[in-house]
Amino acid sequence: VEFKTKMSVTVAVFVSVLLPVVSGQLDRALPAFGHDMRAEFMFAENYTCMNQGSYGSTPRYVIEFAEKVKREQELNPDLFIRAQVLGPSSLSPYYEYVNKARDIVANLIKTKSENVVLVDNASFGINAVLKSVTMFMKKKGLLYLDLAYGMVKTTMKFLTGQGGGADSSPNSPYKFPLHEVNVSHLTANLTDDDILKAVEKVLVEHANEIGLASFSHICSVPGVILPVKKLVALCHQHDVLVHIDGAHVPGQMAVDVEDIGADYYVGDLHKWFYVPRGCAFVYAAPNAQSMIYPNVADAGPGETPFVTSFEWQGTRDVSNFASIIAAAEFREKLGEDKIYAYIHDLAVQGGKLLAKEWGTEVLTDDTKFAALVNVRVPCQAPCMIKDLTLLQALYKETGIILPFGAWGPNKNHTMIRLSAQIYNDISDFQRVADAVKKLIH
Repeated sequence: VEFKTKMSVTVAVFVSVLLPVVSGQLDRALPAFGHDMRAEFMFAENYTCMNQGSYGSTPRYVIEFAEKVKREQELNPDLFIRAQVLGPSSLSPYYEYVNKARDIVANLIKTKSENVVLVDNASFGINAVLKSVTMFMKKKGLLYLDLAYGMVKTTMKFLTGQGGGADSSPNSPYKFPLHEVNVSHLTANLTDDDILKAVEKVLVEHANEIGLASFSHICSVPGVILPVKKLVALCHQHDVLVHIDGAHVPGQMAVDVEDIGADYYVGDLHKWFYVPRGCAFVYAAPNAQSMIYPNVADAGPGETPFVTSFEWQGTRDVSNFASIIAAAEFREKLGEDKIYAYIHDLAVQGGKLLAKEWGTEVLTDDTKFAALVNVRVPCQAPCMIKDLTLLQALYKETGIILPFGAWGPNKNHTMIRLSAQIYNDISDFQRVADAVKKLIH
């Protein structure tokens, strides 16, 4: 009894140190969107970031919060991490942080907390979906678009025994039929109907084979929005489970996972939601949770078997997950809808500026992208500047790094992807426009 009493006092004092970190501390005004907002980030003075979509960038306030959590862990690692020190129903600060963060993510994507778990990145989450769910499927075939992110394609090929460390011998368990649906060749102005018809054709031709389909919500390159709700409905009509790769969605545009209706949805939080790398979530619909397991088999004190299986993945630093709390506070201060509106409007205006300056066009109309705008460069693929790629040449000229890709029916067009963010303004796009014209001409 004496021991428990002393421990209770210790935990009470320990938690009281944590509470000010968890509660709102952002009690100052924030700058206006645009270059004034750069002061809230940690960029080098000579660096212009127009590639938020690749690796994200984190506000100082959120980084400072993460550092506080790191220090809190070191006060008493045992009490911070170990659950149920005081009894079977007690939770440690580690799990309090994780559960609070899960609540925030659930609210962001319009679902219940019990349907959401946190993982290190979208690659981890997508691998968990694809490698575990396929073991339960009666129909073992897999379907994806040629617009899928490279990691998704690699994982799919792993499941067919075509590489990635998979055993390619005749006895390999990884021999699932794989169907890539080619849509990027159709037209620069890719329509929903184009995509749906192409997918349905394959679903009908292989009706007894395909059991799981994977689609990007926002593709990586080019950064276009796909009609995921329609694709989910189409696949479900053919008795096919659906996973959505939403790596680029949280923080770039609003999302309602239950309205979309996918069985699984994975999204990064370090790309657009301002959380330190790496941090992501996995959503599983209630009726699909029994088929998914994490890459590391372990268990934590979760409220459901799904949450329990993901809650503890071995010892790790929880500060990135905890930082979801600070990122949400930072964004709330700015206004979530205001962020979406600013970055989309800037992407629209920036895309038009580049297309006009270069005499080219934006890849899609502005309803098909959020803050990732794709513009054709007046240089046929592969676009080389002397012995440098256009990416290398642009970086050497300006210090700006941007993804480029081949596009068009014959992959002979060069397309550039730019991210618009709250610390950018239209002058950043003008700088890119001028630099590319100088390099090419």
